[in-house]
Amino acid sequence: HIAPTVPDTLPPGLRYLTPSISRTLFDFPADMAALPVEVNHLNNQILVRYHAAGWQQYARGQRHEATPPGTGGGEASAWQGATR
Repeated sequence: HIAPTVPDTLPPGLRYLTPSISRTLFDFPADMAALPVEVNHLNNQILVRYHAAGWQQYARGQRHEATPPGTGGGEASAWQGATR
């Protein structure tokens, strides 16, 4: 990556953007680092698959919280069905 250049001066009349703020616009925390992901194209729809996988992971976490102690995530749906 090429680091972006930030101008020392900005156009007059800006209310909220200052040179000191503009220098921080490109500082991101470590948890927002680039990830090794595929590029989304119309013919691969990788964003749709990433979104679905994220929701499945979230749902598995919720299901795991609902299972009784000592059972694995695989038994969660059977346990939930038996308690209804």
